[in-house]
Amino acid sequence: MTSPSLSIIIPVLNEEKYLPTLLTDLSRQTYTDFEVIVVDGQSKDRTVEKANHFAHRLPKFTILKSDLSNVCHQRNQGAAAAAADLILFMDADNRLPTYFLQGLKYRIDLTEPDILPLGFPPKKIAVTASLSPPSLTSTSIFKKGPTIRQRSRPC
Repeated sequence: MTSPSLSIIIPVLNEEKYLPTLLTDLSRQTYTDFEVIVVDGQSKDRTVEKANHFAHRLPKFTILKSDLSNVCHQRNQGAAAAAADLILFMDADNRLPTYFLQGLKYRIDLTEPDILPLGFPPKKIAVTASLSPPSLTSTSIFKKGPTIRQRSRPC
């Protein structure tokens, strides 16, 4: 099996309300060469149970258990497990149009950035959102390797 070109890391803690919507959005993407790594920070609700329902809809799907409820630790744990050279950090309450990853891949191929912070005002995606408030303000993509370790930490 070949490595995906993009690893999506989603740290979660008690996100049973939001995570299924993001995973549904990811399962509907026009670009499909990606893996999803959910890193659970000891959720007390049904977050992991709900995430497990997406194993058949997202073939490259992994759930990791974190020993700490700390988003930075969870992001770093997910990044360490990532198979791709490009790592996209997302929050469980993010919403994505179906073409989001396709556009992201185009932008990356065009500009070849080491770090690409992403975000746009929630009003721009409100049409596609059923949850409130939609947010993409803390989403970033990093190129795996010396750049991420030496110049910038995901957290």
